[in-house]
Amino acid sequence: MTFHPRVRDALLACLLMLLCLGWAAWAFAHNPSINPVGEWTYLDYSLKASSGTVPAPGDVMAPQARQAWACHAPAGTAITPPPCDAWDQVAPADWPYRAENYNAFHPPLYFLVDGAIARLAGLAGLSFLTGARLGSAVLVAAGVGLFYAALRAWRLSPVVSFAAALFFLAVPSVAASATMVHNDAVGPLAGAAAAWLSARIVVGKKTGWVLPALITAAICLSRVISITGILAILVPVTLAICWPGLVGFGRAQRRHLAVLLGTQVLTVAACYLGWDAIQGARTPEGYVPAINAISTSPVSEASTGRLLLSLLNPYGLTNPAAKYHFSPELISAPTQIWGTVAYVVLLVGPLLALVAGLRSVRGRVLGLSGATGPLIVGVVVQAREIINGGLYFRSIPRRYGIANVAGALAAIAHLADRPIWRGVLMGAGALGYLCLLAGPVWA
Repeated sequence: MTFHPRVRDALLACLLMLLCLGWAAWAFAHNPSINPVGEWTYLDYSLKASSGTVPAPGDVMAPQARQAWACHAPAGTAITPPPCDAWDQVAPADWPYRAENYNAFHPPLYFLVDGAIARLAGLAGLSFLTGARLGSAVLVAAGVGLFYAALRAWRLSPVVSFAAALFFLAVPSVAASATMVHNDAVGPLAGAAAAWLSARIVVGKKTGWVLPALITAAICLSRVISITGILAILVPVTLAICWPGLVGFGRAQRRHLAVLLGTQVLTVAACYLGWDAIQGARTPEGYVPAINAISTSPVSEASTGRLLLSLLNPYGLTNPAAKYHFSPELISAPTQIWGTVAYVVLLVGPLLALVAGLRSVRGRVLGLSGATGPLIVGVVVQAREIINGGLYFRSIPRRYGIANVAGALAAIAHLADRPIWRGVLMGAGALGYLCLLAGPVWA
């Protein structure tokens, strides 16, 4: 049976989305505990957002969120809530971090969507925790499907596009974000949207600014750090303004590209500063987050060399040192072995793709976006901390670069779009997916 190319692409994208939801369902079946990356605070935010309330900095977590944390806490961790059978007998002030939602500074869009999905899932009998996790899985699945579409928009072959999207799903930081309540789930969708937008600009020569601005605003109002995927594709756009031929444009298109770049910068600034002002007005005077200085130090204590070196922390885009941010019930030897392979591929692959692709427009654009993305993450994270409080991250978590995984893999897919390497990438993606499924079995 022969399908029309668009029908075939739609079916393959749907298959990838089903594989993502299948992984999430498999993970949920193993009853993962509350993720140590602070899932309890994101659950609280989604719970409140589902009722039309946005928490303010310093707010105490809702009783339902505290109960979920106490009754689903992982064993053997340094941060331990009260016992499940006595959670309501302990005052919030005596909980870890004063039972404070220290993540209330995040913009609300992800939580509004996630909370709505959780409420709908509740109609089917799912708990709010499982329903909210399902909301994350749906967003990640959409990101995986969109990434396939983005690669096809770059005119890569269906085989290598499917292989890269399967690898994308199997990257531990991406897969983990589909199993917990966390706005990291925005990252894969944001990265895929950035890859699609770059194809729209470079391949389609569409330089209109309205649609890109709307997409960037949606990302920025969901998770600010996820705009790094968009910022990475603005690197070749900036170069195109200076040297149009480098990115396949003519001089007559400089003005359109400059408008596109300017509106992107203004959109990010308006969304970030606007939300920061709103939450700033709701923050109690003298408020200090309960989590303050756990991962950060005064920038005055850092040498210039150490600060510059920290900008390279996000390279690799998935984190072996932190068990890839999985709940303990979902990770074992197969996951860790595969995660190390994925880390090496994402560390080396984009740089090789940049060098090998310099002779073609597509190779230059994808290589630049993929290779510079992690550096952009480092710069954005440290600049934000320094400006906001004179602090810096001693080590930047690689999961902050989750929106740049798509850019890295797009560069790798372009490099691998050759008969032998398509099969290698497909095999790697399939192996990674199987290792994910094996993780809970041996955990």
